[in-house]
Amino acid sequence: MRRFNVFETLRVADVEIRHSNFLAWLLNPRETHEQGDAFLRAVLQALLAESPSPITRELGQRINSANLRSVTVDREWQHIDLLIRVPSLDLIIAIENKIDASEGDGQLRRYRRIVERERAAHKLFIYLALRDEDINDNQWIKCSHALVLDCIRTVLASPDRSMQPAVGAFIEHYVQILESRVTTNPQQLQLCREIFRKHGEAIKLIMRTVGSPRAHVHDAFAELVEQRFPDVMVVRREDQQTLLVPEVWWRNLPPIRNNATGDDARKWLNFVLEARSRHVVLDIRTRYVIDNAKRNEILRRIAGNGNRWGFRMKFPSWETQRRVQLKIVGKIAIRDWEDTNGQQIADQLVDMFAGELAKLDGLASDLRG
Repeated sequence: MRRFNVFETLRVADVEIRHSNFLAWLLNPRETHEQGDAFLRAVLQALLAESPSPITRELGQRINSANLRSVTVDREWQHIDLLIRVPSLDLIIAIENKIDASEGDGQLRRYRRIVERERAAHKLFIYLALRDEDINDNQWIKCSHALVLDCIRTVLASPDRSMQPAVGAFIEHYVQILESRVTTNPQQLQLCREIFRKHGEAIKLIMRTVGSPRAHVHDAFAELVEQRFPDVMVVRREDQQTLLVPEVWWRNLPPIRNNATGDDARKWLNFVLEARSRHVVLDIRTRYVIDNAKRNEILRRIAGNGNRWGFRMKFPSWETQRRVQLKIVGKIAIRDWEDTNGQQIADQLVDMFAGELAKLDGLASDLRG
């Protein structure tokens, strides 16, 4: 029997802004949790320890004695999820919090440039995510939510810690949510590795047949595309993304895809399906390439000619971005994944894909130039 959890009951367990709101509340020494700077001090110390800079790491050693009464924690300052100002250390920490999404095109670079204009001797940029993924700006430090989870556990385990029952329950519910999404126990990890070593094929079969609701959408969609469109290559990325690569496209593209050789190097313009917490999106985008100038030449050509293909570049600075979204083909809202019929969603998505593919008949000639 499932335990009651306020985040799951309100259906916000995977909603990024709710996680950011909770963290802002937890890290603010003046908030209603009445724990002062206990959580803030633990998290700051852990984040500073992740810095590659010896100077910044040294700040972490000063946290225990630092005066944190004047710290501010801002939400959505200049669209940045969390911005922490620590005047006593002349420090600013920007946190981009990702629960069920990836970095937007050029997002981290834009945010960093904004923060760099602020007056502070020390600046730290943290990309907080549930899963490890490539990001476009190496000035940001990738951190797991497991770090936050460990900090919360450490504070809660303090023998002299006292808090209101409602506050304790609220924080414990958040801990449960994070625990269900990250694995931090070394014994659990070792056990998982051992089980997979012995029963890997059976586990793969289980995940294919009784996997997550999102996986069902990806599986059903991929199967329908393979049945109906033999000239479209389907690439699965677990239950996060499905990439569609029309053969007539990649055969007319130059081999400039990053970290790829042979024909795979031509497959950098794709349809991409993503199943997110509240909606499923099918769009057309580029993957990372080694020659942005060549890519931009092709994109300008297919976006020209009166834009007959209906492409819309997402940002004015798209030419400098590593990934470019050309068009959103369709979006389906999801109220509750547990009550979602994956096959019906997949049927709708394939119809969207088929319609868009028909509209783009002839695009290959523009790709070829």
